[in-house]
Amino acid sequence: MKSLIQYIKAIVSRSYNRVIFLDFDGVLVPDNGTWEWRRDRYGREFHPECVNNLKEIIDATDAKIVITSSWRGYLSLWQLIRMWNARNMPGEIVGVTKQISIYRGIEIDEWISKHKFSGRYVILDDMSHRQFESNQHHNLVTIYGGRGLSVSDAMQAIDILSK
Repeated sequence: MKSLIQYIKAIVSRSYNRVIFLDFDGVLVPDNGTWEWRRDRYGREFHPECVNNLKEIIDATDAKIVITSSWRGYLSLWQLIRMWNARNMPGEIVGVTKQISIYRGIEIDEWISKHKFSGRYVILDDMSHRQFESNQHHNLVTIYGGRGLSVSDAMQAIDILSK
């Protein structure tokens, strides 16, 4: 158990230049009725095309991942990291936002403030821009939930992280 605590302290205490605030449902798990969903012990598996598009963002920017998805309500940070590794997902999860509001923007602002983050970030979410603070709108890529993370969404995210 001590190694788990040390590992989590190590990843959350590092500083990062680029961060992706990542939702799952509607971003990596599109809801279009054409994908035959498989499940594993963590929940519905992610769509391979969406995962590939996320990989393109990470490969181009070396961004780290902070989970904003509702999955953080039933999977701990450690379980999310284990899921990420078990599914061979790209990139590295370095944290989750706290569930302190019905607005994800407030939760993202809290994470940024707590971690004294001053780098570049992008928010990948299928929720309306109304869920986010007005100062975050230029960092938001609103994903069409029926399609999931597309190539054009990935290009927009890379542009935001690379400015």
